[in-house]
Order: sequence, then C-alpha cells, then structure tokens
Amino acid sequence: MNAAMAADRLRMAEDDARAFYLVRAVEAGDENHALLTREDRSEADLAGARLGEGSAPADFLAARAHFAATRLETRHPAVKRALAATRFPGWLAAVVPLVAFVLGLASNELASGKRLDLLAVPLLGLVAWNLVAYAAMAVRSIAGSRVPAASGWLAKPRKWLAQRGAAWSAETSAALGRFGADWARVAGKLNIRRGAIVLHLGAAMFALGVIVSIYLRALTVEYRAGWESTFLGPDAVHTLLGWVLGPASAATGIAIPDVEGIRALAWENGGENAGPWIVLYTATLVGFVAVPRLLLAGWNALAAARGKRRIAIPGREDFYTRRLLRARDGGGAELRVTPYAYTPDAATQASLSDLLRAALGEGVAVRFDSPVPYGNEDAWVEGVAFSDQTDIHVALFSLSATPERENHGWFADALRLRLHKERPGQRLVAVVDEGPFRRHFAGQSGLEERVAERRANWEKLLKSFGTTALVMDIAAADPAAEAQRLEALTTGEALYA
Repeated sequence: MNAAMAADRLRMAEDDARAFYLVRAVEAGDENHALLTREDRSEADLAGARLGEGSAPADFLAARAHFAATRLETRHPAVKRALAATRFPGWLAAVVPLVAFVLGLASNELASGKRLDLLAVPLLGLVAWNLVAYAAMAVRSIAGSRVPAASGWLAKPRKWLAQRGAAWSAETSAALGRFGADWARVAGKLNIRRGAIVLHLGAAMFALGVIVSIYLRALTVEYRAGWESTFLGPDAVHTLLGWVLGPASAATGIAIPDVEGIRALAWENGGENAGPWIVLYTATLVGFVAVPRLLLAGWNALAAARGKRRIAIPGREDFYTRRLLRARDGGGAELRVTPYAYTPDAATQASLSDLLRAALGEGVAVRFDSPVPYGNEDAWVEGVAFSDQTDIHVALFSLSATPERENHGWFADALRLRLHKERPGQRLVAVVDEGPFRRHFAGQSGLEERVAERRANWEKLLKSFGTTALVMDIAAADPAAEAQRLEALTTGEALYA
C-alpha cells in the first residue's frame, strides 16, 4: 500500500471496528442475502445516515455496522459467539498475576529449611531468566518484527471458527472465517500488547511473591546464608555473585565479601546470618525484575489504551468502504468497460449499462473505452491511465472469438496485475458477450452445444488467470434476471480473492 492509500485509511474504536469487519465480511459474500437481507442493509444505511450531513466517514460506517451486527447477533447465535471469541479475555490481567504471586510464595526453597542458599535457582534463575527476556525484547525491538497472524491467543478465533464451521450454513461459515482472519490481522498488535501486560505483571508478581516468602519466614526463623557446589569454587562464586548482586550492593551499601569471605560462607563452615544477603537479593529482584516489569506493563497498557481507540479500517481506497460512502453521499459506483478485440454496437452498450445499473443501482456511471485491437494489448496495458474514481473495471470480450492464452488471457491477467499494484481498491471482472455468436449462427443445429462449449472454454481460460467471467447475451438479457449474477460478480467473493 502506498503512502497516499495509507493516509486514506480510517480509524475506529475497537468495538466499532469489530462490528465493521464482521459486517464487511458478511456483505462481501452473502450473495443471496441469507444473513443480511436487502431490508437490513437499507435500514443499516439509514442508521448511519441519522448522524446527519457532515458526519465523519468513520462515524457513519460505525453506526451502520453496529446496526447490522446487532441484527446478525439476534438472528444467528453463531455470530454472537464468534464476536465473543475475538475479545481478549481481560480477566487474565487479574488472574495470571495472582497465580504468579502464589507460585512465587510456594517456589521459595527457604520454606523447607533455615538455609538461604546463595546459589538457589529460584533466586539466581529468576534474575537470569528476566535478563534473557529483556535481551530478547531488545533484539526484537531493534530488528523489528511482524505479528504472526495465527500465533498464541491470536489463533483462538480462527481455530474456534474452523472447528465450529461444519455445524453452520455455508454462508455463515464463510463469512465468519473471513471475519476471523481479518480481525486476527488488524487487532494482532493490540492483543500482543495486552498479552505483554499479562506476562509482565505475572513476572513482577512472581518475583514479589518470592520476596514476601523470604521475609515472612525470616520473621520467625534465623536463616543462615551459605553455598555449596559440585563445579564452582570460591573464585567463581565470588565472580557470579558480583555480577548478580553488584548493583544492589552499590545501591544499599552492603559489601559483598572477598574470595576468602566467600570461602568462609561454604556450608561446611557453617555459613553466616542471612540478613544482609536477604536485603541484597530483595534489592536485586526489585531492581532487575519487579520495577522493570511493572514499567513495561504500564508502557504496554498506555499503548493498548491508545491502540484500542485507533483500529485501522480500509478507507476510500477499498471498494466496500468507497461504495458505502458514495451511497451515503448520494453518488453511485463508477464502472469502466474496456472491450478487447470486440466492438459492441450502441444497443449492446446501452443494454450492458442497463444491466449494470440494475445490479448496482441507478446512480452507477458507466464509461466505455475505445476497443483494444487484437494484438495491441501490450501497448494498451502499458500505456493505460487509471482513474481514482473507478470502482469496477470490466473487460469485455466476445464469444465469437476463440479464447487464446497469449492474447485474451494475457490481456486480462496484465490488466488485473496493474490494477492490483496501482489501484488495489478497484475490482476487475470479465464479461463475455455471446450475442454476436448466437446471431451469426442462428437457426443452425447444435447451436446450444457450441455455445456451452465456448462458454466453458472462456470461463476456464479466464479463471486460470485469476479472473471470474460472466457469459451472457448482453443485448437480449433481462435485467431483472441477470442483475443478481452481475451483483454477485461485482460485489461478492472477489473482495477476498
């Protein structure tokens, strides 16, 4: 996405954005209006319009989405459960730290005796683990990282939707699948922040639990500080304790004994009163674990509070959003029709325009390009200029032509790729007019079989190039009968293709 398109993106509060992405996913694929009826959509438009003229686009879209989402939740329990599955469980921020504090109390080795082992894993290991965690966070921050679309709790909505999808209708399953994928993508960073809050609070409370455990037992028991090791001697222990407890020693003024003093602390020599060492370990755990973790939790909480108010949704660069905003403002979609190796007459152009308006509304503006000559597709695709106002680009072919990969297929694919790169909010569809072929061979036996064969060849060719084709006799088509097929082609599943 280029800078101009990024600037067009809108921002919503989290609940508003969740409703928007749900309704967008439903309307993109609910071709038969099984989930949201035409009346529902019209009433949703009115709900947004009640905000009045001049309302911000995001406010209009949010009001419309909430109305439609409420209808969906009321009629389809699966939608309500799916929305609940996308909400981060806020109770984790209370339960996890509490459990971590209890585990800190229980993990202290002092609970089973009167010794403060200077090399105890709950003490040294806790400091080491947090230092490694800080280093990993620093590396990730410097190197940059992308939020995995389906990792950890981010995968919960998608996995849950996938597991339950078999019990739902095809429309519900497809819509909620799209919604789950969209939401994991746009809310991923926000949920990463929330998960970080939980983890940082848990780490801080675990350390505080260890400290509280030490002091509670020290009130009624005299602890002796000492050490023993199979592999470390007094020199190594002195160096290790200097690395770990040195900052606390400087802050508290409590000196760490020299090598001979450390040698005298070996358990075989009886150790010494643990009071000064308890203070040193307390200062170390507070300074290296509790305080940094609480600061990190606070920083992530501020970032999450800001992020939940600014969830990105597609702006006017997106077909769906642009169509809704144009309808609000009284305008209609703009379509551009480019015939390839085919010159439609005035009647055919008028009929296609009527068909498109029947499908997309009377406000639709249809513009026809001059036909692209056969063999001149390279120069046309390279030199064509695209308008920002176009919503749908229709490539028009004739069934009379034999579909060729090197020409018809290349034209459709090259046009699709240019649109995807330069105007990703525009839709490319293909219409193949079977009228000239029918009229040329009218009255001949086997006409329907020949039409069916050519139709299948055209559909197969264009599908292989990523474009869906609609084959019809344009001049003879009944707008009421063909409107639904055209509407599905121009506003349906291709949004997520």
